Amino acid sequence: MGGGLLEKQGELLDALSQLQQMGLTKPVQLPQLIVVSNRPVDKSVVLEAFFGRLFSKEEYREASCPTELVCYRHDTEKAKVTFRDQVIYQASLTDKDLHMPTELWNAIKTAKSQSDGSTTNGAEPVNTDEVVRVELSGCVPDLTVIDLPSFDGVNLEATTVILDKYLSRPNSVILAVVSAQEPLEGHPILNLIERKDPDGTRTLGVITTPSIPDWDQGKCLQLANAYCSQTMMWHVLFDRPKFENGWTKELRDEQEQRFTRSGAWLSIPPHNRGIEAFRQKLAAVVLQQTEKSVAPLVGQLQELIDLHQRRLAVLGEERSTVAQMRAYLATIATRFQLIASQSIQGHYDNSFFGTSVLEGESTRAYTRNRTKRLRSLVRDLNRVFLSVLVTKGRRFEIDWTGQQNSAGEVNGKTFTDDDLLPEHLKPLLNLYAVQTPTRVTVEELALSINNGDKATNPSSEVEPLALFRTQIEPWRAIADRHTNLCLLSAKSLAEQLMAHLVADARVAGHLSTRYIVPFFAGKENILREKVSELLKHYTSGYVDFRRLDEDKGPLNGVDGGPDPLAPWPIAKQAFRNMLVYYQKSRTVFADNVAILAVENCLLCHLPAILSPEIVSKMSDEMVKEIASESVFDQEERKELQSRLAKLVKVLETCRAYGPQERIGTSAASNTGQPE
Repeated sequence: MGGGLLEKQGELLDALSQLQQMGLTKPVQLPQLIVVSNRPVDKSVVLEAFFGRLFSKEEYREASCPTELVCYRHDTEKAKVTFRDQVIYQASLTDKDLHMPTELWNAIKTAKSQSDGSTTNGAEPVNTDEVVRVELSGCVPDLTVIDLPSFDGVNLEATTVILDKYLSRPNSVILAVVSAQEPLEGHPILNLIERKDPDGTRTLGVITTPSIPDWDQGKCLQLANAYCSQTMMWHVLFDRPKFENGWTKELRDEQEQRFTRSGAWLSIPPHNRGIEAFRQKLAAVVLQQTEKSVAPLVGQLQELIDLHQRRLAVLGEERSTVAQMRAYLATIATRFQLIASQSIQGHYDNSFFGTSVLEGESTRAYTRNRTKRLRSLVRDLNRVFLSVLVTKGRRFEIDWTGQQNSAGEVNGKTFTDDDLLPEHLKPLLNLYAVQTPTRVTVEELALSINNGDKATNPSSEVEPLALFRTQIEPWRAIADRHTNLCLLSAKSLAEQLMAHLVADARVAGHLSTRYIVPFFAGKENILREKVSELLKHYTSGYVDFRRLDEDKGPLNGVDGGPDPLAPWPIAKQAFRNMLVYYQKSRTVFADNVAILAVENCLLCHLPAILSPEIVSKMSDEMVKEIASESVFDQEERKELQSRLAKLVKVLETCRAYGPQERIGTSAASNTGQPE
């Protein structure tokens, strides 16, 4: 269809072929030319325009099923006919022979005859499932031309099914072939196409004209002008005589020019008549459809290029000397420091952090994905930690006989985590396995304080302090679990970050063994000791409860309403002091664990796990041991560089196929002045 299409389409197809060889994208659906007419003989002139070879009018016999002519570029011209998965014909073609070989026609006729049958009225039935496949290679565009059964009113229902199937394909270019001897009004082909392509953007109407001298040219011009008024493009082709002995391409072109450059034909614009103009117009339509198929690839290619570039950045430059190895490790350390700092500061712009985590995930997936965003995760763990302290951070659940206390009970109902936490934090509760407080009545607890004697007068400070220390017994286990969860999250971050930055698993393993593992092993002991330090005052220190009297205020369940502790005035005072101190201490303890333990003893030290200073102090022997490059990394780098170069080139080619305004590819181009 012209060198322009071959050249431009060839560049694109070469680029797409490289992508497919690399396994990086699905094949692009290139345009298909759908040839439809209501008379078989009218199609031969259109098929000649595709291949530059004469299609015998006498031998061309239409099948009762679609015929797919699959064209593809190749150094040699070949032909192959297949039907029902059987090769019927296969041979080379010669450039000297303008006519399609008789053997090829015989093979096509054989395949077509096998697809035919007979009906009671003598008409050939239309087969909607089978396809005659004709493959042609050589100096032709990569294109599929589908010759549909004629829409001649016979077997109308089955034919309509086939037409609907092929014309509905969005990548199809419809060629509606109409003889100038047919009336345009109510034409079945045009009516069907108007439903499938109402805008006419992918339809090209073709008027075939007989070459006999006494033919009424005015009739053809009337038809052409009628096409002009429609949205679809149109074109007039010279239809050579059926008697074709000695017919050559040069003779055909000469006859066409003489025929269309005389008489009334001069009123038709030159770009709307003749086989050469038709090939150019058809090439433009095919290119436009190709552009639509290729357009989505641009974004995909850019993503692939970015992915390859990021991977190459992780692999780093080639390293064969100690200096190159040290520079490689220094780059890793610098990026480790930067991203670790971003994680604990809550800055998640780096691609390492990915996208936000969706709600509704399992606990394991929720925690694993969120460990990269460490600041966000630790903040949520701190909230859950405080909630667990409020709901389960005491040994006894005191029954105040329908009254409320500040330890988590309202009218006999204990506060639960459902009351204290938003929905998206509840999965984290599964990480804290804490025993539920033992429920006791206030009378039972008062008797235990006074040893069952109402007259006992214990120390006003010793008894509430003992009761307080009994109540906070779960604090250590809860705090240890919380700091351990934060440590595990931080360790997961460090390991994922190392894997992200270091492509070589051996190098990552060395760095992890030498720096990450010892760091967190030491921090585990430090955090445990810090929790003990924060609890020491509560478990063994002295409390001056007289300082709490000024701001303790009334306590529901102890002050006001029915007083269950009336028989135990000393116990009542002990409860008052214990509850006030418990309330104040619980919040302070939670804050101290979050700040003095998790923040000061763990998080702020993460960027120092691996730093450029550490790398600079490594001996040459250690640098070689850690950073020597594996053969696999060398091969991967070369492969990535090669693929990246190909991707960039393919992207440039695809961008050149962006939507462009082309002359002669719209209905507006059908107007023009006579030659």
